Amino acid sequence: MKLVYLANIGVPIGWAHSIQVVKMCEAFASIGFDVELVVPNRYTGIDEDPYVYYGVQKNFKITKIPCIDIGKGSDKAIVYWLRLVSFFVLAKFYLFFKNVDVLYTRELLSSLFFNSFVLELHNLPKVVSKKYIKIWRKAKKLVVITNILKNKLIESGISEAKILVAPDGVPLEAFNISITKEEARKKLSLPIDKTIVMYSGSDIQWKGLSVLRNISQYLSENCYVVFVGNIKGENNSKEFFAGFQPYLKIPLWLKSADILMLTGNPKEDISKYYTSPLKMFEYMASGKPIVASDLPSFREILSEKNCIFVKSDDEKSFVEVIKNLIDNPLLADKLSKQAFEDVKKYTWDKRAKKIYDKMVL
Repeated sequence: MKLVYLANIGVPIGWAHSIQVVKMCEAFASIGFDVELVVPNRYTGIDEDPYVYYGVQKNFKITKIPCIDIGKGSDKAIVYWLRLVSFFVLAKFYLFFKNVDVLYTRELLSSLFFNSFVLELHNLPKVVSKKYIKIWRKAKKLVVITNILKNKLIESGISEAKILVAPDGVPLEAFNISITKEEARKKLSLPIDKTIVMYSGSDIQWKGLSVLRNISQYLSENCYVVFVGNIKGENNSKEFFAGFQPYLKIPLWLKSADILMLTGNPKEDISKYYTSPLKMFEYMASGKPIVASDLPSFREILSEKNCIFVKSDDEKSFVEVIKNLIDNPLLADKLSKQAFEDVKKYTWDKRAKKIYDKMVL
């Protein structure tokens, strides 16, 4: 059975969006689909083989479609739409000559070019207008990442029968690496004798990272707060900004930590209701205790048994919980082990099989 995943992303690139798409292509292929990932031919600044970059099997094909790629311009909106529309026009022409059984996508614009497609949704617009409802109804099936998303769609008049909830996942074996914390730190030139509190991800506003910006001043001199990702800051005796790290190195960074931080912004719907962040599953698979913002989206996967929840915008509460975990290694170990057991049901292969069983057949 031929499955084409249509994605308006440059490949390879280190965005969570692109990682999720590529991992799903690998997973769909592993359960028997003949998979082709169709993306625009845009230069991302990374010359590495995408299969190597993402650490995936070469069990699916990647096709890069020519499109208008004029880079940054004076009018970013025009540049964006030129890129987007040109990609879809040429992708439509390319796929016209293909026998496709399932067209899978996260792109809303697919509804203007294709009549049969499975649409995966990761958020909803602030205002649900008729045009969005029309797109959702046109989709053959809808895959969403949280139950809240599903309920919002049902409230908008979408049939429950065409909606499947499938949270994101993790390549378990890639993050459950057999290396000690000390060995990981030596490889990364991190201090061996300090307690490392780590955040891995980006500094987008809805991620709620601001709550961690000042916590180091409240922690002991033996604590070292490490930020992994495109996060700006100045290194000092208590904070380290590692910068962007290749995807395949993230397991090593997580393994080097003592405590992992998962933040969110309660004022942003995408954070409060809709997100199913890859790092949440990666944290769980790494075998480290998690401190998480108390948000409905996180509670769909996490619980008091596998993490400690904290009021999202209360930095002093984060500090108190960190201190408590440092002083209670048995609690930290208990939470870590439970998180690892719980994440075993959220692999990419299991997600792909769930979608296949419920949505495709």
